[in-house]
Amino acid sequence: MKKLFAFMLCATALCACDPDPDPEPIIDYANLLVGQWVYDHPEEGVWETIKFTSSGMFYYSNSNEILYEFENENVNGRYFVDGNKVTGTYKLNEVTQMNLDMQITAINDLEFTAKFNDTGLTFTYARLLDSETIEYNGTILPNYDNLLRGADIIAYSSHNPNIAKVDAASGRVTGLSSGRTYIDVITSEGTAVVEIIVKGLLLYNFDEFIGAEKSVIYKTFGAQPAVEDENVMVYQNVSGEIRIGFNSWTGKVSDIRLHLSNVESDDVKSITKYLSSLYTVYEKGTTDTYKAYINNENFDDASVGITWDIPNLEITYVALNHDLFTDYSPFLGKTQKEVKSMMKDSQPFKEDKNQLVYGISDGKVDLVCCYYTFDFVHTYNNAKAVITQLNSNLNSNDVQSYLAKKYIFLENESTISEKVYLTKDGLIAVFYNIDYGQVSYYSNVSGSRSIESFRKFRVHAFN
Repeated sequence: MKKLFAFMLCATALCACDPDPDPEPIIDYANLLVGQWVYDHPEEGVWETIKFTSSGMFYYSNSNEILYEFENENVNGRYFVDGNKVTGTYKLNEVTQMNLDMQITAINDLEFTAKFNDTGLTFTYARLLDSETIEYNGTILPNYDNLLRGADIIAYSSHNPNIAKVDAASGRVTGLSSGRTYIDVITSEGTAVVEIIVKGLLLYNFDEFIGAEKSVIYKTFGAQPAVEDENVMVYQNVSGEIRIGFNSWTGKVSDIRLHLSNVESDDVKSITKYLSSLYTVYEKGTTDTYKAYINNENFDDASVGITWDIPNLEITYVALNHDLFTDYSPFLGKTQKEVKSMMKDSQPFKEDKNQLVYGISDGKVDLVCCYYTFDFVHTYNNAKAVITQLNSNLNSNDVQSYLAKKYIFLENESTISEKVYLTKDGLIAVFYNIDYGQVSYYSNVSGSRSIESFRKFRVHAFN
């Protein structure tokens, strides 16, 4: 009995002396966050960079076009880190107050993943290691080992192989066309990026300007075009003439025509080869002297068509429209006079201070209703909501597939009968009510109106 007691006493003592298991490492979120980060997904048409400084300032830039030009460049504000929560404020266009509110779910020296509490969406950002500029057909081998501080590299890949390709094993980069892209540096600890800027054979990849705002054109080509009116800008330089057309509804670039000058026969061959390597040949429109291309392997997924008229030395870029039905969201923010001008070939069948209603006979949309009120009591000068009644011939699944491809689907905000989407710039909320066959658009700039309030307005408007 004494031996048993002694054994139990010894076991108890050993247990008491056994050290605690290693505690979870404390993550220094504030320190790891300092630096410049990139979210770049060309397939989504989204490009963002965000830079956090050790002084508590952050600088945010983003673009929601394929074109690598910022819509909001280095918008700055102050940020605060509390554990894995990051909050802050900044202003867009020096007017609209915006909030930074994200929760970091994973972070290391190369990448971080965060959930943005305002949208419920989660994104993973890669650390920007370096930026390099190379010539067309030029090559470069960044010093990855120094940039990564010893992390084991698994492979390399390019975000846009048409602009710059990379050898997956060695990491050597070759510039193929004008523009900017990123090289993923894939390691066992995560993925970081190196920025590559290429000076191409042509001044730009002009297809990337299709859909751009006029401000981008002014910034890129200059504030004083040789010719300018509401729908056209013309620039002239030693290479020839650049004619840029604009969509009368959206005010965005719809087509671009380059008329080249001083082009030798060898240059013609180089341009043909250049365009053929950059885009997909569209066989139906191609002859020996007239080449046609699209900016995607599949026509249904292409957003721009390109033609190369060799005898006339003209390259044309034009927007391709695959919309299932007309997007009437450009009416948002417009006065009644402006909407009437946009619908100059139609007359509203219902018109008062609160609304303009048009009947549409295109077989896809039956009605478009433009509202200047949220409660039919208070009236605004600019349209606050646009509701379209779809034709019953449109299949609900086709509508949902189309909207999910064009916008960001907000699953948490959606129901079985109503799907909610957000434009990629976050400025417009889109609702599809399946039971009623209605697609509605609302401005999401101020953030002052909730999704539920939009739902209530739609019900009110159609009762």
